[in-house]
Parts: sequence; C-alpha cells; structure tokens
Amino acid sequence: MAAPAAADLLLDRAVWLACAGPFARLPAVDAKVYYFPRGHADQCRGANPPLHLLLHDAKQRCTVKSIELHYRPTTDEPYAEITLAPDPELELLLPAIQQQEEATQMRYCLRHLTNTSDDRAPISITSCALSIFPTLPPGQDNQDLHAADVHRHPYTFNHSFKDGKHKLIAGWSSYCGHKRYNVVRDRNAVVFIRPRAAQAHFIIGSRRGPGPSLDIASDQVGNVVQATQAAAAAAAAAAGAQSFTVIYYPRQGWPFVVPRKEADDGLAFDWQVGMDVRMRVPVDPHEVPESREDDETPDFFHGVITQVNNANWCKLQVAWAPSAVPTPDGTVNAWQVVLKEEEESPSRKRATSPAIPSDAPSSSRQRII
Repeated sequence: MAAPAAADLLLDRAVWLACAGPFARLPAVDAKVYYFPRGHADQCRGANPPLHLLLHDAKQRCTVKSIELHYRPTTDEPYAEITLAPDPELELLLPAIQQQEEATQMRYCLRHLTNTSDDRAPISITSCALSIFPTLPPGQDNQDLHAADVHRHPYTFNHSFKDGKHKLIAGWSSYCGHKRYNVVRDRNAVVFIRPRAAQAHFIIGSRRGPGPSLDIASDQVGNVVQATQAAAAAAAAAAGAQSFTVIYYPRQGWPFVVPRKEADDGLAFDWQVGMDVRMRVPVDPHEVPESREDDETPDFFHGVITQVNNANWCKLQVAWAPSAVPTPDGTVNAWQVVLKEEEESPSRKRATSPAIPSDAPSSSRQRII
C-alpha cells in the first residue's frame, strides 16, 4: 500500500485539530518533550483511589516517535495515540530544527448545538453557507450537499434557502441520530469542513463538549479500569526507559505530552500567590471569520494565583475572573499562563498560530471551548 501523500497527512492533522477544539495540541514527530504521568492519570476519571495520587509527580524526558490520529466510532470524538521513547537524563540536547510545513487550503465553519435543539427540525447554517458552501445555482433555492464524516461514511443533505435563511433539511435528522446528538448536547458543535477551495465535497465532523466519550458510557467501570491500567503501565515503562504509547483525548484533560523547553521555562519561574495572570484563547486560522461572528469568547482568560503547589504537574491554582463563556479549570500548569503585565485591547482580532502548530496552548481539564 502506498504511503499517504504529504498533503493528505497535513489535511488529516488539520481536520483532527478542528474537531479537537482551539486548545488542542499535537507535538511534532522527533520533538523533545516531557511526559507527565499525573496528567495522563487525570484522564482516568472514576478511578478509586484516584490514580494521580498513586503516581510519582515526575516529568519524564522523551522523544516523540510517532503519532496516529483516530476518532471514536460512534461520536467521532478525536483522540491520538502518541508513541514516546524515554531519553537519558544526561543527553546532549541540540537545538530543535524548525520545519516549515505547507499550509493546507482547508477551511471550516462551526455550528454550535444547544440543549433545546430539535434534531428533527432543519438546522440553520447561514454563516456556513455564506463562507464555505457552494453557491446555490442561479434561480434555485436548494441543492444537494454531499459530505463524508471523519470515518469517510457518506451523507447527503439538502441545502435550502428560504425567508432569508440557509438551512439543512433532508438528511440532517438521520445524521443527528447516527451521531447521538440527541443523547448529550451540552456544548456540542458540528464542524463543516471544506478540504480544498475547488472541492465540492465536504467533511462533517463533531466537536464534543468536555467529558467522557459516549462510546464508553455503556461500560463505564470496565473502561475506567482499563484506562487506569494503561496509564499506570505507561508510567512504569517511562520510568524503566522503555518505549510506550499513550492515548490523548483533547476534550478530556490538559495535554500531558509537553514541549520540554516550554515546561522548563514555566516551572523555573518564581510564581507567587496574588500574581495576576492570563491564559490566551487561540484562534485556528482555518476557521472562517463568519464562524465567530456571534462568538463571545474573549482573547484571554484573566485570573489571580491563589495557591502555588510544590509540584511539576498542575503547579498553580488560579481564581478566574467571570467570563461570557465557561472559564478553564482553576488548577493549571505553570507553562499555560503568563503574567498579566497590561490590559489587552478589547479588539476581537487575535494573533493566529501557524497552520499546523506543534506547540499551541493546551486545553482545559474540565471545560474546553
């Protein structure tokens, strides 16, 4: 079987990040990172006793050997399998080679679902229609829209324009039933992705609200035990200098595979109780501006340090100021915040990261946009 083309790999990564959310991150292959066992344990919610209390507060030096991107079979929740090789403590750390990757033409538009959404009713998609959908044929008020989900299963929707609104009608109810949006809707969103500018077919993904995947809800206890055993085994392998693979769910916790220099810089800083800090809310340059017109997400979350722990993982406790959207969890890592030296302009324009970032800011443990 031929290896995937570089452009396809780039697209796969961009699609995965679009579904994972703005705080998600993926390290680069061959990157020098730390693996934090307690951070891995944080994804094993429900373990008794809590797994993170049983693991040493270590930061294991590793090199990223491979990354495989996946989606849960029913809910399309993204996750990644990251293979790590422990590094010797006294290794010669050479400067990282900056690789310039070609930006993909992919663009996407987000459509949030509400708890009161009726899956049987048409969904309004005006912002998507105006930004990335094909223009309706002259003199017609509807057209078929062909799409595939992240597993490449085909769907056909009818895109209708009536009374000044663009809607998806035929096909939408069936799609919602397949993806179980009618079970849990809290902060769920549909991601409409146009892979290339001249391509008529679309990818339709899901950005799930934070929390455990519905795919494992039917066997909650068994899967918690399995995840707990996997995290404990990974920590043991790292301590024993053996290569190991971890599973990262970007919607379930802070990333626990972190660029080494970033973590070192954050942990070396002399954090003090009472310091004003802020956390940047990143913007994915692939997301079209029309997708964020009614978005109330701020440029930064602002807060005050209330506690400094003697720990590598989740060193800081922060009291966040009220925000128009749910704030991150109050327990954060030292490399995730910066001092609030001056107030930011209220402008909604934000600096964008490279098209395929290898070290974007990380996600919240409990509340992820």
